[in-house]
Amino acid sequence: MSETVTPRAATRRLTRAVTPNTRAMVFGMTLIFIQLYYYINYDKGGFNRETALIYIIIPIAVLAWFMASRLTVNLDKLMLWPMIRNGFIGFMVTWAAVTFVYGTLMGSEFGTVTTTEFWGVIIMQVLFVACSEELAFRYVLPTYLKGIWPRSILIPTIYSSAAFAMFHWGVYQGNMFSLVVAFIMGCIWYTASQYTLGTQKLGLGFTIGSHAAYNLVLVGVLAGNITTISGGL
Repeated sequence: MSETVTPRAATRRLTRAVTPNTRAMVFGMTLIFIQLYYYINYDKGGFNRETALIYIIIPIAVLAWFMASRLTVNLDKLMLWPMIRNGFIGFMVTWAAVTFVYGTLMGSEFGTVTTTEFWGVIIMQVLFVACSEELAFRYVLPTYLKGIWPRSILIPTIYSSAAFAMFHWGVYQGNMFSLVVAFIMGCIWYTASQYTLGTQKLGLGFTIGSHAAYNLVLVGVLAGNITTISGGL
């Protein structure tokens, strides 16, 4: 006996929205509210409001995609304590690694931050840049790609890292070396996020902490390159 499909059932089937992990939705919404708070209230050095607006749009776009997509996406669970723990590990490991590789081995010069820019730079790099970019390029996009190519780890890694690099085209003004570095770091971060520590993956917490440390070293905050307004140490 054939099953009768009513028009209402057919419509419901065609318009079925994605059902994302509830914790992922809460994380995205909380991030947006925190970002909006600082966007509205913080008006000091080191905080660029135009750039901040871009990074507010990213998690909003992610949540909009969640609600509009007809694909079923199984996201890794976001649990507060593991995220904090893994974020701390990622932050400390990356701080040491980047300082050693860029500073000691390559002899690179890190940026300089004035005392009046100190907190603005930290807020921008951690709450806006690291959180938004990791949410999009190490969590949602590769998970979506894994849903299309479930048997491949290479395709999600390559495609999401390439998208991450191209996102920085304007920042790096098309400099190929910088774009290649961004691509490599994207591959490293996504691969690291899939590593299992104990019973859970390092996940989004690790990559946010690592990304934040990487940026804060390069701009000079964690490298100790902090000067007063007059230019003295």
